[in-house]
Amino acid sequence: MRKVYLTLLAALGFMAVNAADITKKDEIKSDETWTKSNTYFLDGFVLVTNGATLTIEAGTVIKGLAADNITSGDAAAALIIGRGAKIMAEGTATEPIIFTSELDDVNDANDLNLSDPNESRSLWGGLVLLGNAPIGSTASEIVVEGLPNEDRYKFGGTNAADNSGVLRFISIRHSGYEIAADSELQGLSLGGVGSGTTIEYVESFFSGDDGVEFFGGTVDVRYWVSSFNDDDGLDWDEGYRGRIQFALVIGDSKRGDHGAECDGAKPDDNALYSAPQVYNVTFIGGYENATNSGAKNEHGMVLRDGTGGVIANSIITEYNNYALQVEDRAETFDSYSKMKNGDLEFINNYWYSFGAGSSWNDIILATPEKARETDAASLKTHLANNNNTIANPGITSTSRTSNFNPTLKSGSATLTGGKPLVDDEWFYNVPFIGAFNGETDECWIKGWTAMDHHGMLASGLTYGGITSIENANLKYFGVYPNPANEVVYVDLNLEVSENVQVRLLDLSGRVVMNVASGSMEGISKLTINTENLNKGTYFIQINGVRTALTQRLMLQ
Repeated sequence: MRKVYLTLLAALGFMAVNAADITKKDEIKSDETWTKSNTYFLDGFVLVTNGATLTIEAGTVIKGLAADNITSGDAAAALIIGRGAKIMAEGTATEPIIFTSELDDVNDANDLNLSDPNESRSLWGGLVLLGNAPIGSTASEIVVEGLPNEDRYKFGGTNAADNSGVLRFISIRHSGYEIAADSELQGLSLGGVGSGTTIEYVESFFSGDDGVEFFGGTVDVRYWVSSFNDDDGLDWDEGYRGRIQFALVIGDSKRGDHGAECDGAKPDDNALYSAPQVYNVTFIGGYENATNSGAKNEHGMVLRDGTGGVIANSIITEYNNYALQVEDRAETFDSYSKMKNGDLEFINNYWYSFGAGSSWNDIILATPEKARETDAASLKTHLANNNNTIANPGITSTSRTSNFNPTLKSGSATLTGGKPLVDDEWFYNVPFIGAFNGETDECWIKGWTAMDHHGMLASGLTYGGITSIENANLKYFGVYPNPANEVVYVDLNLEVSENVQVRLLDLSGRVVMNVASGSMEGISKLTINTENLNKGTYFIQINGVRTALTQRLMLQ
């Protein structure tokens, strides 16, 4: 039965209460709306179930009780959206919805000592969404890590398009709780969540475990931030097959593990192995320079247990040890075999500054470490053939204290080095590599994140979504005839002068022809002779600082 209390937190030894403090525990079985005029306290595991919808107003603060103050008997506080239920939590860039601990005064950026892990991490559990999407596990439905082995906490099913609601402009702070050995709640746990769910502009800040963990499912995530968490920035397992674009993972100089820890399925040879499409991520570890090489951050990316997927147009930098580990166990279902079969790809990424060294020979770590040399050579060949580069990506500032600026410096090759994405309208075709543009003060982590609240961002940054740069200067872009045979005409009209590139690319993203480049303004008419090209699918791409568009072209 659902229980709602107006409690005297003084009786719990914390603070006096006012009429706007509401404590929730047990189950929510009917529709509710939480408003910003109240502060909501989670007493243990609070489960939304029975098909109910929990609506949370922009600007609302939800706090998990400290373990010593929980009266429900649960090990930690957490908000859990069960299968069939929904959460409609839509904050804004100026009024985010904040999930944090009761020990955190959200109006005082200095109330918690961020340098003390006991005071800044694992202060409560986290946010959990459970859905009906397929999972790659030993059973079609299982209980998410960190929760009791009860039917009400199970996830998984057959509906890939399952809808668990909306998370938008959400800040999850000081979470991540170890319930038992190797069983933790993350900042955000997603179990079997389907593609009908919307997750964008969400951060996990100072979690005691992973920033986010995907346990199977098909949910898509855009504008994700994992900052200063104790374990991995991105963690996927159990056959996760969603899409990710525009994500920032930044590690502490002394804590945190891999940028991404990527597992396939259970068992490893399960046909429903993980195969997400991951584009435009900026991974920054804790290795600022050799003087702080004691940072725990190990490797940029670890791929194992037969995971597949695509990691493209991303930046991986400043990890204390190695850049990349692809598990090779001489098995037909390991991740190395997935790479050899084309089911695991690293495309057009920038790798830079690792404790292990600065060449492919230094920064690739095979598994086992004495793996066959021919296999290590194959991995290096794959990286070279797919336009992976060891070079400075040109991030403005990776400071972890008060001057962080993830935008790209003027003149950086990464500003216009992005390759076209898969033919999928969900993705934004942008010209840059990594999660942020450059040559503008607009930055999508400004305003709503805890990083900004704690003064970690460089001065001068303003909030701006990435979509605001798309085609900002492009009045018209036409390709005809389409389908074409021997000649293709490209018309474009730029409102003001801009340096742009127009390129013809094949289906894999390889540049077939540089059509035009340089400063353009007003109407330009370009001609492409295609009579010597094979028939099939191509892309015509225009890239500039303010302009980004890719259009498909069919040659008959």
